[in-house]
Amino acid sequence: MSDLPRVLSYPPVHDYVDRLHGRAATLVHRDQPWPRLPDLYDPDWLSSHATDWDVVHLHFTWEQYPPATLRAVLEAHGAAGTPIVWTAHDLRNPHVPDGAGDAACLGLLAEAADEVLTLTPGAAAAVTERFGRSPRIVPHGPIVPPAEAAELRTARRRGGTPLRVLLLAKSLRANLDWRTPLEVVDGLGAAAGDVAPVRLDVHLHPDAADRDEIEAFGTGGGAVTVTVAQRLSAAELRRRVAGADALLLPYRWGSHSGLIELAVDLGTEPIATEVGFIAQQAPCHVVPLRDGRVDPDRLASLLVRMADGTEALDPVPIRQRERVLDEFVVAHSRLYSRLASSTGTAVDR
Repeated sequence: MSDLPRVLSYPPVHDYVDRLHGRAATLVHRDQPWPRLPDLYDPDWLSSHATDWDVVHLHFTWEQYPPATLRAVLEAHGAAGTPIVWTAHDLRNPHVPDGAGDAACLGLLAEAADEVLTLTPGAAAAVTERFGRSPRIVPHGPIVPPAEAAELRTARRRGGTPLRVLLLAKSLRANLDWRTPLEVVDGLGAAAGDVAPVRLDVHLHPDAADRDEIEAFGTGGGAVTVTVAQRLSAAELRRRVAGADALLLPYRWGSHSGLIELAVDLGTEPIATEVGFIAQQAPCHVVPLRDGRVDPDRLASLLVRMADGTEALDPVPIRQRERVLDEFVVAHSRLYSRLASSTGTAVDR
């Protein structure tokens, strides 16, 4: 990897950036703890280690710090003459209802970045409108290696009843509408004699808020099962998603989703809301919001049609996903090499 540009990524380790390590760049300081990244937000540490990397690429993690800290970080990188790349994943923070602090951080990134990327045309238009920058669109692409995705697709059980829908409640991030999907699916299960049956499997973190209320849905003899467990490993998460017919993403706000990419990788049909630009990422079923919540009638109608087989998405071919991944890597490789060359830090290639 010595002939690749050295990139300090925020974060250094993540499904999104791991695909670049060793192919488009050598990602440095990957031993930094996640989710806390103290050194990467210490301007003094950054200044003293500035020769460790050729390019800086920010994706997320600044939501853990106030805007003043991010400003100091960007100024430290700027003072060292290091090119800065920002990928606009989230134009509104999915973790907090009040996005004022994050909006300030996005403004700082838009001002400081030498290059701006984003994932979809809609997000690119929004960045241009808000910040006067014209991002390059680089689609997210697959998370699961193609060979593994193909194996998991082959192993899954298809057809039959009930329709198996997975909801990853995790720790109930602020933008997740968990109540409406639970009520809708439980109601459909109670009326299984009249409509095609649906089962909702909920994965819930032990420390999640409202845990007792959510677990109650799974003890009433309805169509909801609740699994309470610690954070899933990558392998277990992929197995759970691959084992479902559909992955439900009941977001009340947001921009993009890594989980929709995971579902597409594994041939699981995504169900998303109309928020942000998620529907531009990949083929998915879309449910509108009503008064800021998932529309229960439209969700119920969709689930019935999916369960009786009258509405379905064809899996995206593995080879098509491979092409998107190759394009993702090439786009970053060229960008990093060009930026590193512009500062005279790139190695001979």
